[in-house]
Amino acid sequence: MNEQELVKVLSSKIKLVRSEFKYNQDEMASILGISKKTIVQIEKDRQLASWPVIVTFASIFRDSSIIQQEFGEEDIVHLLQTIARKNIHLHQSQKWMNHTFWKVIDEQNGLILQRHVMTHYYRIVDQLGERLFSSFYKKSAVKHFKEMTAYYHK
Repeated sequence: MNEQELVKVLSSKIKLVRSEFKYNQDEMASILGISKKTIVQIEKDRQLASWPVIVTFASIFRDSSIIQQEFGEEDIVHLLQTIARKNIHLHQSQKWMNHTFWKVIDEQNGLILQRHVMTHYYRIVDQLGERLFSSFYKKSAVKHFKEMTAYYHK
């Protein structure tokens, strides 16, 4: 996934999130630092939001159930950071998945090593889903997973 793909997806969610939080277009425009005319254009799919608007939108509304359902990742800001810092691309053949965003790679001693199916970054979570570690690099994630499971085994 790259910035353009994320912009497209999140631009289409602005109206839904605005409704979720019961804001009118003037209020949402003010929150995002854009004009009401721009909000109208985005909501009518006549233009996409800019990358800075998307970053602002996702950061401010990171607790939106709509955003969380779309990405299956509670920490959308972490996803934004990953995309902005790494030029991430998905293969064209990969499709958005409805509910399964994390593939379990390994599970030991109450810890789970997972890979995100869209961004291909790795994370280690506990049984409650709390993220303990994440990395874009498999070797680093596997190394930390082995170290952490050995520690939790004691």
